[in-house]
Amino acid sequence: MFKYLRFLAFLYTAAVTPLFAQMKSGGEMQNYNTVFNLSGPSKSYSISYVGCSSPSNILFPGEQPEFQFKLKNLTKEPLVTDGKAELIPFGTKGIAGNIWMPLVYANGDAKSVPIQVNIPAGGTQDLSVKFDIPEKMGGYAIILDLGASGRQFGTSLARTYPPAAGHIPYPKMLLDANVGLDGLDRLGVGTVRIEWGFSPGDKALADRLDLLMKNFAAHHITVLMVLEAGVASKQPLGFIGRQWLGDDDVAVNYGCTDRAWLPEQDGEFRKWVTDISAKYGWPKGPITAVSLWNEPWEAGSISGWGADMDRYRTLFKDMSLGVVDARKQ
Repeated sequence: MFKYLRFLAFLYTAAVTPLFAQMKSGGEMQNYNTVFNLSGPSKSYSISYVGCSSPSNILFPGEQPEFQFKLKNLTKEPLVTDGKAELIPFGTKGIAGNIWMPLVYANGDAKSVPIQVNIPAGGTQDLSVKFDIPEKMGGYAIILDLGASGRQFGTSLARTYPPAAGHIPYPKMLLDANVGLDGLDRLGVGTVRIEWGFSPGDKALADRLDLLMKNFAAHHITVLMVLEAGVASKQPLGFIGRQWLGDDDVAVNYGCTDRAWLPEQDGEFRKWVTDISAKYGWPKGPITAVSLWNEPWEAGSISGWGADMDRYRTLFKDMSLGVVDARKQ
């Protein structure tokens, strides 16, 4: 039954990168404030986005949802003003030589609708906004403009085509599971990657995993499960941060912890892999592959790998044998 359950290794050879060198989003993106005509958070009011009838703000052709916001007056005086909500078409693209920094660009003419705000001091107001959103595919941002009280980013949305339905073991499009089930459904994503810590005997985590697997299966989403991170209480020094000497002979603390478990737990790890694979492996469950650790760079991973490749090979063998054991059940 489990002959399709594969084991994969991701052996990255990338150089160690500082922790801050990760993909930028929101206001950190280049041209963000320029395209949306923003100048930072308002001191007069805050915005919380509540939602709309199109799941995950992903709109199919013909859908024209109403967007719900909650505004809070941050001042000690009533906030009474006429303003507008703007719909700004936009896109992002890469910048040559900088893989972490997207560039925001305007992708058409903006349109606006009037809004009225009347919020008592320290109070809140529910606000509904509805546009005639173009059928043009792509991204759109909603900006609330309260004049002298400032402009703020409300939310973003995307118009796209509805996906083709289907349930297959090895879909082509994969995302991390943090997108959410509604978003995955709307985008037609058929498989996800999740990272899960080695946690034998933890009933709360086992129950959470069971719920996740049932939800993925119900949505016809298959899973690549990345196994990592032992239990700190079973490591003599806990999740310590590895250090090394820099070129100036001063200790460098990379800021990442060593979460590889001790060798005496290896047998337990193999059995844990077997149990998970047998219970949730395809086609009985959604898991079609397991892998060992995200970015296990030699002694310096940002994902808590602080051991060496000899240790990695040992754990990978145990993981692989755990899958083989599950296939026999």
